[in-house]
Amino acid sequence: MDRDWSGKKVLLGIYLLVVGIVLVWVLLKFWPTPLGEPSGAWDKQESVLKYKFEVNDETRFLLLVVLVGALGSYVHAATSFVTYTGTRSFVDSWTWWYILRPCIGMALALVFYLVIRGGYLALSNAGDAEIDLLSLYGMTGVAGLVGLCSKQASDKLREVFDSLFTTGPGKGDEARTDKLGEQLPVEKVMIPYNKMTKIDITDARPESAVTISELLGLLKGIVTRIPVLDKDGIVMYVIHESLLFKFVAEESLKAAERNEVFAPANLTLEQFLNSGEVRKLVTGSMAFVPLKATLAEAKAAMMKKDKCRDVFVTEAGGKDEPVKGWLTNIEIERYCRT
Repeated sequence: MDRDWSGKKVLLGIYLLVVGIVLVWVLLKFWPTPLGEPSGAWDKQESVLKYKFEVNDETRFLLLVVLVGALGSYVHAATSFVTYTGTRSFVDSWTWWYILRPCIGMALALVFYLVIRGGYLALSNAGDAEIDLLSLYGMTGVAGLVGLCSKQASDKLREVFDSLFTTGPGKGDEARTDKLGEQLPVEKVMIPYNKMTKIDITDARPESAVTISELLGLLKGIVTRIPVLDKDGIVMYVIHESLLFKFVAEESLKAAERNEVFAPANLTLEQFLNSGEVRKLVTGSMAFVPLKATLAEAKAAMMKKDKCRDVFVTEAGGKDEPVKGWLTNIEIERYCRT
């Protein structure tokens, strides 16, 4: 499975590399060539490969905005891909996000340009002073930032829309209690017990028998945390890879100071839990909800607990009951967008 996905990651990496090269090439190809003084106009003749055609100034401006917007989104996507691949926390369900990211940047940059061109958006606090927003470098620079920082750009467009079409406090979306998936039952979206990547602690296999190497072997691909359950299927705690990697790094430094060869295979789950306040941290950062709860209730339960990122589903919502399913903060936020 890991080998298969490694091949897919290589293909996605090649796709991003090709997209970046093509975007820069097309951008340079359509960058205007001034005809010189006194006209100051742009040369309308263009050629791509063997094809020659004319591009008027307005069309060229739109094209450049779209291309630079895609380039900004490409930078965001490529940086994210490299970061998550390098830290071994890449999730394959985000593949289409990376593939479509440049297209999203194109569309968003175009919308932003039209809003600016229509005079609905002010990008400065300079009062009534006019700003040359439609200069070539200025507008394409804004388009690139829109693609790179799409979240902020979307928020700004929403701010403009809210100002133009405000419904007043307590009305519209604020009055709705069914935002997106908040009213979905947790049973529909939870990771069921039989599909959880987990560790079982039994009398025959205590914490001292579980090695760090085994835990690191499970933390691959999309898995970034591991629930640990007892022999009755009751969750004891959740091990997050950040804590485990920190422990391994600290033990490696200690071994280096003693001039010893570092061997993760000799470290156990028990040693990890007994280091510092790890056991207290991992056992106190979980929330529980009943099987009939909604995602809104799961989110509320998670928010009540300090540093909580995991919600477990049991029959009646008790922490001493066998686990039916599991929700991470990622799934909860994905459905419960506000």
